[in-house]
Amino acid sequence: MKFLKIVEEIQNKPENLDYLVLIRCGIFFYGVGKDAVLLKEQFGLNPICISKNICKCAIPVIKIDKFVRKIIAKNISVAIYDYYSKKAKKEKQYELLKRIILSPVAEDRKCFDCEKCSWNFKQNNLTNQAIEKIKKL
Repeated sequence: MKFLKIVEEIQNKPENLDYLVLIRCGIFFYGVGKDAVLLKEQFGLNPICISKNICKCAIPVIKIDKFVRKIIAKNISVAIYDYYSKKAKKEKQYELLKRIILSPVAEDRKCFDCEKCSWNFKQNNLTNQAIEKIKKL
């Protein structure tokens, strides 16, 4: 299963609905969609568009302990997961590492202003380039 599908599955688990969900993949913990919006607004992390209407924010693994302290200081509930690619040959593709129960998270936006986002800009730029090529024919 692809990473975004796994993230969606984890976020939609009933026990995670009111949590900031961070998922380790490689050397980063990622907040995707609604979690990226929360990370941007509460902690000033820079979001990156990964597909249309979906942003992500990254926290380096080496900084996660310090970052969790910041999350706790803001009284935000968090669930932290580890993601395994199929190459890891684990029984499951993810597992819960830690759950901290504080105040529930109430965020449902998955991205910011899409007219200004980098993914939308790239897509429009590609479309404009294709139109220019057709005009030259």
